[in-house]
Amino acid sequence: MKRLEASYKSIYEYVSRLNANLTAGYTDFFNLNRCSTKGIKMFKLVPLLILLYSLPVTSFAQYGGNSRTIPLQTFKDRFTTGELISISTAYAKNAYIRAAISNLKSMEIVNLDSDILKKDVSYLASKSILSEDRARDILK
Repeated sequence: MKRLEASYKSIYEYVSRLNANLTAGYTDFFNLNRCSTKGIKMFKLVPLLILLYSLPVTSFAQYGGNSRTIPLQTFKDRFTTGELISISTAYAKNAYIRAAISNLKSMEIVNLDSDILKKDVSYLASKSILSEDRARDILK
């Protein structure tokens, strides 16, 4: 599983660099008169790479045997607007919440069974930012 994720990540990074080069104005890639044979072969691979680039990470992660992983944005969408406002208000005052948010920002995939995540969500409930029921719902 880790090898599959590493392969996907390397493809994702390559396509990201390719996309950055294309958007930065490197149009010589499409000028077939100036491309080498290798460039022409790469040109033929662009549709496949774009397809791979557009796939969500979870389409590969779901085969890891752990269906309790979700993308970070999906996890963020579980919170209501009021809860997000309460968290951002507490963020300014509470170092623990700042550290928890910082750790969360570094993740692409959120493991809902993670002990750290459970601890952080229960901390929000203990500070009355979330109710106990909402904390359970968020971790479902």
